[in-house]
Amino acid sequence: MTDQLHRYLTVLAPTRSMAHGAGSFMHHLFGVYQILVAWGCAPAVYTAGLFHSTYGTEFYAASLFDFADRQTLRELIGAEAEALVYAFGRMSRSQLLDDSPVEIDNGEHRISDEQLGALRCIEMANLLEQQAAADRSPAIFIRRLWQLARAGTALDHRHPIMGIVDFPARQEHAALDAYHRALGFPSPDADSTAELLRQCTIGSGIVGEPLILLAAIELDHGEWAAAMSAAGRGRDLLARWACPWDKRLSFGDWLGLADRIGELAELGATGTDLWPQLRSMLQLKGARSS
Repeated sequence: MTDQLHRYLTVLAPTRSMAHGAGSFMHHLFGVYQILVAWGCAPAVYTAGLFHSTYGTEFYAASLFDFADRQTLRELIGAEAEALVYAFGRMSRSQLLDDSPVEIDNGEHRISDEQLGALRCIEMANLLEQQAAADRSPAIFIRRLWQLARAGTALDHRHPIMGIVDFPARQEHAALDAYHRALGFPSPDADSTAELLRQCTIGSGIVGEPLILLAAIELDHGEWAAAMSAAGRGRDLLARWACPWDKRLSFGDWLGLADRIGELAELGATGTDLWPQLRSMLQLKGARSS
């Protein structure tokens, strides 16, 4: 950890005891920061991400800094990052999709196109980090991310959402339904489950967890080449998102699972019986979170 990041986190220490979603406000802020760093955003953008809601927002009333004393935060993180944090706290989220110039403070300040692109990146990371069902399974939010990306961000072609021409909202709902059915109870046979996981395509297929679970089924069947391919593609997508879609497992746990499946497939492992174990584990974690 750099000295600068340590200093930031020291200032943010009170947020450890502030609730936010399923965890603490600190956990959320640092999660957004980590996503933006992984996406290759500029330092001012990921620094703003670390503090993005500390003035409070229209959806999160708690605050660490006062709008009336902007100099305190400006001296800590710099004018460019603080201006983004201030705008994020002042503007309506609906304004992030506006085609016309965006103004805040009753027209006193106009948000530049560059700032608007950065704010959309921050909002994408903000949504991705926290959106989940009550049991931490996936929720509907990918189309919203696509809309923000289409409106204009600083993301490059490596991000999974970039280059998607369009997909109807019903496609995301259908993918989520197929995912829940694949993991549901009672369990269908493995072939039926594999087909459901193949149906979990949003856009051109941009989420990694269904592929990683499909890889587990292929491994159990002794289809080692297919298992390695699915695990590799799933891992790549997950790494580019830098945050799980299915939050019942952590980002690191999903990556580790994909790596382990790849290793077992390369060894030609037999009798793995991995899919039933994963399905039961995800169901159990979901039950504990509900």
